[in-house]
Amino acid sequence: MSAARLLRASSPGLHALPSASLTRPLGQHYRSLHTTTVLRRRELPSEGPRSALRASTKSSSPHKFQRHAASSSASNPAARVEAGPSSAPAASTSGAPRHHQAKVEMIPFRVSTKAAKEYLTTLATTEVMPRVMSKWSVLKHQLLSLIGLRSMSKGDGQIVKLEKMTALYLPTWIVDASFEIKCRGNDGRAEANFITTSSRFPGHSWKPMDSMPMYPPPPHDMIPTQELQKDPNYAADTPTPAWDNLAMVDYESYETYLQRKKNPNVKIKGGIPDPVPFTISPLFLPEMLRKKLELKDVTFTPDLATGFQLPGSDMHGLGVTIALVNEQGEPITSPPVRFELDTFKLDMMAAYPILMPLHMAEFSYKDPEDGDRHYITMVLGAWDSKGLQFCLKEKDQDWQWSFAKKDPLKIDNLDLYPRAPIKTSLNGMFERERQEERSKQRKKLAQEEDDEKGEGTTRKGRKTRKEWEAEWEREDAENQKAFQDEVKSRMIEKLSSELPIKAAVEKRSLEFLQRADWIYWERDEREAFETRVSTADPSTQFLTAAEKERLASTAASARIAPTEPRPFQWLSQEEDRKAEREHPDRKAGLGRYIHWSSPHVQRLSHNVYANRRYLTEAIPNVLHSRKRMASITEAGHDIDRSHVYVTRSDGSKVNGEEAYRTIAADDISVRQQREALKPRWLKALQEGAGRR
Repeated sequence: MSAARLLRASSPGLHALPSASLTRPLGQHYRSLHTTTVLRRRELPSEGPRSALRASTKSSSPHKFQRHAASSSASNPAARVEAGPSSAPAASTSGAPRHHQAKVEMIPFRVSTKAAKEYLTTLATTEVMPRVMSKWSVLKHQLLSLIGLRSMSKGDGQIVKLEKMTALYLPTWIVDASFEIKCRGNDGRAEANFITTSSRFPGHSWKPMDSMPMYPPPPHDMIPTQELQKDPNYAADTPTPAWDNLAMVDYESYETYLQRKKNPNVKIKGGIPDPVPFTISPLFLPEMLRKKLELKDVTFTPDLATGFQLPGSDMHGLGVTIALVNEQGEPITSPPVRFELDTFKLDMMAAYPILMPLHMAEFSYKDPEDGDRHYITMVLGAWDSKGLQFCLKEKDQDWQWSFAKKDPLKIDNLDLYPRAPIKTSLNGMFERERQEERSKQRKKLAQEEDDEKGEGTTRKGRKTRKEWEAEWEREDAENQKAFQDEVKSRMIEKLSSELPIKAAVEKRSLEFLQRADWIYWERDEREAFETRVSTADPSTQFLTAAEKERLASTAASARIAPTEPRPFQWLSQEEDRKAEREHPDRKAGLGRYIHWSSPHVQRLSHNVYANRRYLTEAIPNVLHSRKRMASITEAGHDIDRSHVYVTRSDGSKVNGEEAYRTIAADDISVRQQREALKPRWLKALQEGAGRR
C-alpha cells in the first residue's frame, strides 16, 4: 500500500507531517518504535504515551488517579489474595460480583480533528497521486515538497477532495480462547488444539466497518507489578511477553469517559462523540460453529506452494515467509483437511468489549481517463498519536491496513495430535533423511568395530580405565545427539504440516466475516435476552420446535461443557435476572441485548493478564510436552528406552529408564502447572458444574 510506505518511523507525532509531506519513504517499519523497555513505561504509569499532538493542557487529571486507585485491586488479582486463591468470582469493594460490574472500556481520543484531517489528506493524496499524475509529476511534487516550494506544485486539495469527516467510538470485541476439535485427512484422524489471543469480532452490524482490520492495543497495566510477580500464581518467568509493546495505551471506564467528555484533552469537532452501542457479541460463536457451517466451510486445502509466514517472525516487521517444495524444487500439493464440527470443545473463552476512537474521512478524486469521480474511505486510530494505525477502502475492494495481517482470527498456536492427519511428499523427505542418518550411524559403528579388531592384533596390553571412560562418554554423546536429532526431526515434520493448515484457517476467517449476515445474529441476541430475564421458566411456556431444541441443547451444555457461554440459559434466580436487566453497561445504553452479566464477558484491564498467561504459557507447554512424548513413542523409544537421553535442569545427564521417567515426570509437571495457572473465573465455572 503506497500510503503505508510513506509513514516515517522517526516522526515524533502526526503534527510533524505537513499536509502534503511526501518527502521520502517511511519504509522503516512501524514496529521499530516498539523497542523501549517496559521499565520506562512503568515510571509514569498514569501518563500513557506522550505525543506532540496533545493539547497544551496536561494529560493527567484527578479522575485518572481515582481510576487507578479504584482499579488497582481489580487489575492485580494476586494483590488481594492472602489466604490462597478462591474459586468464587472476585467481588469489588462495592460488594457486587465482578461479572455484574461495568465491563466496557474505552480509549480516549489522543488525535485532534485538525491533525487527523491533515494526516488523512496526506495519506489519501499519496494513495491517489500515481493514478491521476504521471511519474514525472509525482517526482516533481515530492521534490518541491522536500525543498519547501509546495506552492509551485499541485496542492492536496487539487488531487483529492475531502467530502466528509467524522469522529466516532466504534464497538469491537477482543477475544482470547482455546478450543479443540477433531479433524480428518488422507492419513487418519487427529485432535486439533487452537489457541488464539487478540482475535477481533465486530460489536455492530455496520458493513463494511464490521470487517475493518484495525483493533486496539493492550492496556498499560497488563504487565504485572513487582508485588504481583512475587505471587507464584501470577509471576512470569519472562516479564516481557510477545504481546507487550510500546503501543499499549490507557483504557478508561464509561464513567471516566463522561467526565472527560466535558473537558477533553484534544479538540474534536462537534465534541467527543457518543459511542455506537453494541448489538452483537461473540458468545454465539460455539453454537454457530456446530450448527450453521456447511461441509465446504470446514474443509481446508493448505496451499504449500504459496507459502506461509513463520510464527513470531514479524515481531519487528521482518516477516519470513517460506514455501514448501520437494527435493526437485517442485511445489508440494496437499490433500484437504476436514474438521468435525460435532467434536468442537471449548476450553476457555474471554471476550473484552472495547470502544475504539476513530477518525473517518471520505475523499474523492477525478479519474483523468474516464472523468468519473471515485471515492476512497480513510480511517485513523485516534488513540495512536504516531499515526501507525490506519485503514483505507475503496468500492468493491477489501480493506487495506498499515499492517500486513488482516485476518480477524489470530492463531497463536495450532497443535495436531498425535500428528497431522495428512501425508504429503514432505513427510517422505523427512523419513528419508532419518533413514540416511541411521545408515550413517550403522556404517560408522561397523567401521569402529573393524578398527578395534585390527588394533587388537597390533596393540599390546588392555585399555586403561581412562581410555574406557573416554570411549563411553563419546558413545553416550553420540547416542544422545542421535536421540535428540530423531525427536527434533519428527517435531519439525509435525510443525511443517501444521503451519499451512493454520494459515488456511486464518484466511477462511476473513471470508466468514465478510459474508456474515448480522440480522440473524441480532435477532438471536434479542431472543436470548428475553429468555434470560423471563419471569417464568421458558420450558413451561408454549415453544416452537426450534426453541425447544435450543433450550434442551443449552441445558445439556451446562452439564457437558461448563466452560461454554450459554446466552439462552434462563436465569432462575430473581436477583440474577435483576442484575442482568440493570447491568451498568445496559443502563448506560452501550448494548440493549448483550449478555453483560456473562462470566465470559470481561473487562480487559481486569482479566487479560491472567487469561493470556494461561493461554500463552500453560497450555503451549502441555501441548509441546505431549508432542514430544508422541515423537518418542513413534520412534519406538517408549519400548526400548536404552537410547533415551535427557539433560536435566541442573545440568546432570541421565539415560535409559531414568531418562524416560524424567521426561514423563516433566509431562506431569506441566499439566499440574496448567491447572495452577488456570484463571479463577474458569475454575469457578468448572467447579460449579461439578456441584450440580
